[in-house]
Amino acid sequence: MKGLVTPSLVSPQWQGSVSYNNPIMPRNKSTVAFAPNEAEFGFVKRMMKRAGWFNTSKTRLRVSGYYLYENVADKVDYALFFKEFKLSDTFFSWFLVTELHVWMTLVRVMAEGKDGRFTRNVVVEAMWSDTATRAKKLGIG
Repeated sequence: MKGLVTPSLVSPQWQGSVSYNNPIMPRNKSTVAFAPNEAEFGFVKRMMKRAGWFNTSKTRLRVSGYYLYENVADKVDYALFFKEFKLSDTFFSWFLVTELHVWMTLVRVMAEGKDGRFTRNVVVEAMWSDTATRAKKLGIG
């Protein structure tokens, strides 16, 4: 490993000293992130957190679940599935293809434990909401 860094690659201004003038990060700027303690959040936010209304991890999982479903519903080539499997272009055929892809996604999500189960429930909720909306647009039910 000796000899990988040659003296010509190391600039003498950087050797042994950290006192340089960097316009991007001056010395008076800190690289440590500021994390306020709970007392600085305020009374309302503390109460919301204790009541479980301020749980950002669940919110992120919920958004992820809806995002997963949207990707499944929007990125599947339904016409190809209808043609290859000789399915008629009906609401039921759309539902079968969508349900198949959602199931494949849920199998992978379930491997993530407790958060995976929560995300699974959100994906299923999004699927049924989308199904109901599409059915209403078609005048079904």
